[in-house]
Amino acid sequence: MKIPEWLRDMSAKVAQGANLIPSEQDNLLARQKAYAERRTNVYDRKTSLEDDVRKLEGKLLKLDARRQSEHGILQRATVKEMQAVGVQLKGKEQQLNQAITDIADLDTLIGNLDQLLSGQPVRAEDWDEVGVDMEDLLQDAAEAAKAREQVQGLAGRDQRDLAGEVNVDELLGEIRGPARTVDADTDQLLKRAKLRHSPEPEA
Repeated sequence: MKIPEWLRDMSAKVAQGANLIPSEQDNLLARQKAYAERRTNVYDRKTSLEDDVRKLEGKLLKLDARRQSEHGILQRATVKEMQAVGVQLKGKEQQLNQAITDIADLDTLIGNLDQLLSGQPVRAEDWDEVGVDMEDLLQDAAEAAKAREQVQGLAGRDQRDLAGEVNVDELLGEIRGPARTVDADTDQLLKRAKLRHSPEPEA
């Protein structure tokens, strides 16, 4: 990340052991507050995206159950519907990953500003960990545009671009998770219990 000039000057000043003047402190506090508000908004969006993912996963599982009971045209139609849900899921995954990255960046920013405010220098590599543009974070218009873009879909990527990348059966495997394995002793106990409860053969 490219450090803005105003921040570079303050960082250098603190690194040299000088105190920030009140106007510089006020500037940092205002920006820190803005980043904290932005983090709250991104976290809310992340929570909302997680809910969307759960709903879409549930929908995909129901469609899969329907697919297994259908044949011919209806089965093909259900497969097509599953593909559309899979594309939506992949889009939500991209947005979720971006939200997680943004939260991490904002956490780093807020922590770095806190260090400066307490008179502790921040190393250049600590700024490099931040991938977001600090100035863009404070521009309302840019934020509104970003939010709209993410709500509408795949942050600039057409859903049709994902259609060929979505493997519905792989997605279903991820949703269901790994098959549970039963150890040999438990397997024997289950078999004995099943034999005890099976009906006696008629004479």
